[in-house]
Amino acid sequence: MFAALNRATTVFRCIHRCSADVNVKAYRYPYVLAHPCKEGSLTDGGAMSETPWDRRQLEYHIHLSLIIRSSVLVCGLDPNTATFADMDACDARIACKTCIRATSSSDPYISDEAGTWWSCVSHWQQYHEPQTAFGAPGCFDVEWIRLVPAAEAKVRQPAPARTEENRTRWQCTRCDGATKLAPFSSWETAEKHALEFRCVVLSQHG
Repeated sequence: MFAALNRATTVFRCIHRCSADVNVKAYRYPYVLAHPCKEGSLTDGGAMSETPWDRRQLEYHIHLSLIIRSSVLVCGLDPNTATFADMDACDARIACKTCIRATSSSDPYISDEAGTWWSCVSHWQQYHEPQTAFGAPGCFDVEWIRLVPAAEAKVRQPAPARTEENRTRWQCTRCDGATKLAPFSSWETAEKHALEFRCVVLSQHG
């Protein structure tokens, strides 16, 4: 079961279509367990209440999974076994073939930039995902193309490997008020807080 959860193509989404500023890694296991909609809410400035875990609040994101699957394939990996770590280690540079074909178009909502596989996910969410500011229905047939080694080497200089770990924050799940609302920017600080006050901290991405 855990092997399936660690696959790069295993991503979820909130059924509430919330506006939480999160990236794709926040919707993978185990980070998805700390999704904002699963936490308590602040009421009249009081302490945050506890919300029981309910798997029905989340669903498998089939569309994004298919998009990631296609990016895994162009990297030469098996989408049935490739993990997030495998894709990061591959460190390929990929461009949207769909947008490249449309570069002569006057449409301002296209982009032919090359980036990491994380960038591909963000690209699809911004330019092709249905029901978004720029997306249109039926935008699931996006194609990717991997740059040749020489081109990848040039692109890596201005666009180094990106795993988005630098966006990680930790938040206490037990403290009330400002302490719980203010996330820790470093694991060392979060760990010190947890040990001192016997609390539990969860990582957040976004």
